[in-house]
Amino acid sequence: MTKHLRDCELTPMSVRKEAYKKKPGKRDAEEFEDTDIEILPGPLPKRIIGPAVKANGPSKSSTITPKSQTQFIIQKTSVVPFTRAKQVELEKLLVRAWVSAGVSWNAIDNPEMRELFLFLNPSANIPHQKKLSGPLLRQEVVLTEGELRNKVKGALTTLQCDGWKDVSKKSLIAFMFTALRMV
Repeated sequence: MTKHLRDCELTPMSVRKEAYKKKPGKRDAEEFEDTDIEILPGPLPKRIIGPAVKANGPSKSSTITPKSQTQFIIQKTSVVPFTRAKQVELEKLLVRAWVSAGVSWNAIDNPEMRELFLFLNPSANIPHQKKLSGPLLRQEVVLTEGELRNKVKGALTTLQCDGWKDVSKKSLIAFMFTALRMV
């Protein structure tokens, strides 16, 4: 932002001078003041945008000039950094959601899906399909199996097995584990 304020020819001179006093690229709390909005006065220079477009078409002799901006507003914003603990929790929740909903692993790499996650938190690191379906899935399987073993330890359990063939004659086998009235 500071670099833009220094280099943009539409930035008022008073703002440019303030921008040269600050280090470029530094985005921490010191860059902003205690107020949420700071208004810096100063008109912008008129600039030719291009040929005016009339009902008959473009005119060669006339140009459009923008209205003079009378104030420059800086809004204080902050992006909460995504801690390592939150990142681990996000990855765990993503794996569980993908498995329980039966969503294709490729969906996580869909540009619209990634845009949604970045909208929710721009500092989150969204894992790609190979990481989600590989190491993160294996890690969650180990954790879930461990939780399940601890939960049903000493309880009466039932294990059911069923097998059949699909339309292409491939054998399919399914297992169902019941303990403490939970499947």
